[in-house]
Amino acid sequence: MGLITDLSKAILVAIWALRGTENVRNMAQRKRFRAGLSRSPINNTTPTEIGCKRNSMHETPPGFLAQLMKWFSVHHSMFFAAGAAFSISALMSLYDGKSLLKTATGSLACGILTLAVAGSLEFFDFPPDSVIFIGASIGFMGAEKVRDKVTNLIESRTRSGKDEQ
Repeated sequence: MGLITDLSKAILVAIWALRGTENVRNMAQRKRFRAGLSRSPINNTTPTEIGCKRNSMHETPPGFLAQLMKWFSVHHSMFFAAGAAFSISALMSLYDGKSLLKTATGSLACGILTLAVAGSLEFFDFPPDSVIFIGASIGFMGAEKVRDKVTNLIESRTRSGKDEQ
């Protein structure tokens, strides 16, 4: 702690030497004014009296950003699942010794597929919290295996339709 205070004192002395005492005094006064601790020398007001609010961590930003934050808070598990699928798929591809290009494209495909599946889970009567497990499962299987399973499913459905006719 002593090193930090000594360093800050040295910085203040350097500023004082370079800019002069009047500028340092004005900087300190502006800093106190912005913090709401002193009055403005120009019109003798505080920041809150002239309508400036201090930023608080608990205030919700207005407009589009508020709507975006609200939407993200509802759908955050979907993005967590896509991130899990992306990272697990990348790690499994690197473990299998695949090239960097195949690793990147396969991981991206797994992440996008997880986002697509996560949006349709309610139609299959899955609970909303299961999206993370499904995303991790998709990432563990990898893009090629998922593609093979989907292709086999579609071919089996189309073959059974042709056999009936």
